[in-house]
Amino acid sequence: MGQIQPYYNVGYEVISLIFLLGILSYGISCFCGDYLDIKIGRHKLAVLSGLLKCICWALICWAPPFPVLVRYLTGITLMC
Repeated sequence: MGQIQPYYNVGYEVISLIFLLGILSYGISCFCGDYLDIKIGRHKLAVLSGLLKCICWALICWAPPFPVLVRYLTGITLMC
C-alpha cells in the first residue's frame, strides 16, 4: 500500500476502497456461487474463475487508472 499512494497520488481513505471492495465482492460471490455452479457446472466455474483471476492480475500489473483498478479489476479478482 505504500507504493500505491504515491503512484496514484491519492489519500489513505481512497486506498481503503480496495479493501472495502474486497468485502463486497466476496459477499456477492457467496450469493452467486451456487447459482453459477448449477448453471455452468463446477469444473467450468473453476476454469472460468481461474482465467478471470489471471487476466485481472495481468491487467493490474500494468497499473491501470485508479478507478478502473478499484471498480473492476480488484472486485473481479477477489470475487473469483
